[in-house]
Amino acid sequence: SARERAEQWFDRALSLETADPAAAQSAYRRVLELDPCDPAAYANLGRLLHEAGDLAGAEAVYAQALTHCPPAAPVLYNLALVLEDLGRPAAAIESYREALACAPNHADAHFNLARLYELGGDLKRAVRH
Repeated sequence: SARERAEQWFDRALSLETADPAAAQSAYRRVLELDPCDPAAYANLGRLLHEAGDLAGAEAVYAQALTHCPPAAPVLYNLALVLEDLGRPAAAIESYREALACAPNHADAHFNLARLYELGGDLKRAVRH
């Protein structure tokens, strides 16, 4: 089935991430051709693009995930990281908040949200996170 093939490509992509990130990216893209709603594949592909310095590509992958899948904390969290690196703190705050709506105990999202609120001078919200 397409789902089984997608799972095989996902496992292959995971195994390639360290040794050959470009091949891993291609494998994750193959997963998404077979299953356009695989949040983990979007999250991992976007992270690899981000790590490679392709911020616009990573942002586009996360936008595609939000179009094709229900909101998922890993996608929203990774998107927030990209938005921070793109110098868009207000959008990053919104994405961290959406990640926390999906996963209220996401410690890294709370930490980063508190840091952004503190940088923006909103100490009341910073302390809350």
